[in-house]
Amino acid sequence: MNSAAWGKLAALRAELCGLGSAAIAFSGGVDSTFLLRVAKEGLGGRVVAVTARSRSFPARELEAAAAFCRAEGVEHVDLQGYRTGSMNEPLLSASGPAGHATTRTP
Repeated sequence: MNSAAWGKLAALRAELCGLGSAAIAFSGGVDSTFLLRVAKEGLGGRVVAVTARSRSFPARELEAAAAFCRAEGVEHVDLQGYRTGSMNEPLLSASGPAGHATTRTP
């Protein structure tokens, strides 16, 4: 990495640490995985990964995201039936907070 990239990474770390805690929207893709890992490095146990499950989000990707979080020691919150705006999906469940079912994995 060049010095500009190192500087941007340092700025990101400082910004995240300044938050004190964070909830990272986590799809398991490259971008959110990078952000989650940097947040975990700076915030430790004060970071949580949140995945909004939808019909357009394959189950295998949700399982991979949850497995990554377990391996990294990051709490993972699965928002089941959360309205993502993807294809105007209806709520799939209404048993949790704000009408959404959630599943937490430590």
